[in-house]
Amino acid sequence: MIMRAIGSKIRNIRRILFLEGMLALIPSLISSLAGGMIISSLFLTDRVYLPPLYIPFLLIGILITLFIALNYVILVPITKNLKKLSFKDITLF
Repeated sequence: MIMRAIGSKIRNIRRILFLEGMLALIPSLISSLAGGMIISSLFLTDRVYLPPLYIPFLLIGILITLFIALNYVILVPITKNLKKLSFKDITLF
């Protein structure tokens, strides 16, 4: 709302919100997958046969594209609400 109040375009706000979501999403996804692998290798299993190398990269790629699409879908109602805002709706103390 603040960026809209200072005159930023909806397209720029959409880009900023999308990149902000991505910069929060990718490190959290990678750290959760790494933490899960460490916990499972240290505490849960003794000997595990690992799959070929392309399978984990394929799964991570699928998860990242799924979350990117979900991030984009979530931005649609937010930008619709930003278009409806007027300067009277924004009150400063």
